[in-house]
Amino acid sequence: MASVICKWGKKKWKVTPKQIKSLDDFSYDQSYNTDKKKKDKRKANLSYTIYLETGNDVRKEITSWYKLLGKKNGLYIGKKRFGPAKMRLDSAKSSSIHVTDNGRVHYATITLEFTEP
Repeated sequence: MASVICKWGKKKWKVTPKQIKSLDDFSYDQSYNTDKKKKDKRKANLSYTIYLETGNDVRKEITSWYKLLGKKNGLYIGKKRFGPAKMRLDSAKSSSIHVTDNGRVHYATITLEFTEP
């Protein structure tokens, strides 16, 4: 049985007997724009490190996020929606990519930025 930590559309951070994908960092912000006298759009940022040894295809995970840029989905923490009904994926960055001597991606940190559309 899967324990879903977070999800956005079909993408899930979860723990199962075959795979571990958990969050490292999560932040959420909204501010008030005094010049415009209204709230700015809400933003969420999250990052996670993904490992080959925990049942993940790291290279596939990295490229799958790039294909989702500009898409909108609800962001859920556990079973509850967090924030507005839709959050748009504005940025996907991969860093600390470790490649083995045979060319396999061993691990990477993925950082995502979402904005209220």
